Amino acid sequence: MSKLLWTPGKITEAQIKLVTSASVEAACIALGTTSQAMRNAFKRCGLPPPSEYLGSVAEPPPAVPTAPPPPTPDPTIEDYIEETRASRASRVQRQQLKAAADKIAEMRATIDRLSAPARPPVFSIVKRLGSDKRRAWGLSVLSDIHAGAHVEPSVSVCLNRYNPDVCRYRLDRYFESVAWLIKDERSFDVVGHCLAAIGDLIDGHLHDDQIETSEAPLVTVDWLEPFLFGRIAQLAAELGPDRELRILWTPGNHGRDSLKPRAATYCEHSHEWALGQRLARHFADHKTIRVFADRARDVYTQLFDYTIHATHGDTVSYQGGVGGITIPLRKAYAMWQMLKPSYLHITGHFHTQLDLGDGLANGSGIGYNDFARKCNARPELARQIFCLIDEKKGKTKVSPIWMHDAAGEEALALADAQKHWTEAQK
Repeated sequence: MSKLLWTPGKITEAQIKLVTSASVEAACIALGTTSQAMRNAFKRCGLPPPSEYLGSVAEPPPAVPTAPPPPTPDPTIEDYIEETRASRASRVQRQQLKAAADKIAEMRATIDRLSAPARPPVFSIVKRLGSDKRRAWGLSVLSDIHAGAHVEPSVSVCLNRYNPDVCRYRLDRYFESVAWLIKDERSFDVVGHCLAAIGDLIDGHLHDDQIETSEAPLVTVDWLEPFLFGRIAQLAAELGPDRELRILWTPGNHGRDSLKPRAATYCEHSHEWALGQRLARHFADHKTIRVFADRARDVYTQLFDYTIHATHGDTVSYQGGVGGITIPLRKAYAMWQMLKPSYLHITGHFHTQLDLGDGLANGSGIGYNDFARKCNARPELARQIFCLIDEKKGKTKVSPIWMHDAAGEEALALADAQKHWTEAQK
């Protein structure tokens, strides 16, 4: 039989077992010990012998006395200092752990942001396609077409070729380009288009050499008039019923029937002015086309709050100086501003396309020819000018309307001429 460890709880269990047992030996067998071991354990605890507990119904046996807990010593000043130091160290550790956790979270957020795929910018063009787009007018210039002229390709004109068939082709490209620029516009709500036809649409017989190389003025007008009227009507249809097509019409110097320009009767002696009058009568009842063809060299119109001034430009004095037409145009702008202040001045005549901020100089439809060479104009392809008039910001998106694409030897000749011209201006 294994030796039993007589703890106070075991002594109490033995006492209870003796009370319910018939003999000490029965209680010992139940507890797994011997009677001698039980007597010795009771004796060590100062208790009566086990036999006195048999069949007893008296009060429960007294609990085995246990030693009282040792008294708690009073805390010393060293204990207080140590407790304060430990509390402070624990608080500092918690603060450091929190700061480290915050830093880790910040670094993880940075890593997630840098590793994430690029998001589209908030100013995406898709957002600007709504009804909150700013309003604008389209503005294009049509001048110096010189319909009826013939230019034979030669080195002096950069191998440019021009005749009535080429003229029709280039005019078709012009009107198609205007419609495309307006309908393809995505940044602005284009409410209408202003077409400034500012002269030299026909070549005429202004000089003696033109009698030999160009059609008679009335022959040119005979085919140009129905062609031009048809393209204008087609452009109005392309723009739609909600957009106005406004045409500013002024004559140029090539359309006159007199040897010298006449100051007082400049328009009355111009085939182009008469063509403009017929154009105005033809579209007088049209719903979206308005023609301004006054008997004057200058025409004005209002686009939003901006005054637009258009004239052919043959009154600008330029003698072919190295500096080009910039200075003469600046002098003309200053004079025109005194007559009627305008936001933008539009001119042609010199076959040179420029954007001078407060003025636009148009190119030509005929391309580089003997006249452009004579007045020291920069060699350039046949082109006209286009821009938008923003309701809030004014002139914007200035771009050329290309009427011709040079290729092969013509492109090489033009590039070479432009290079030499640029070097000569330095």
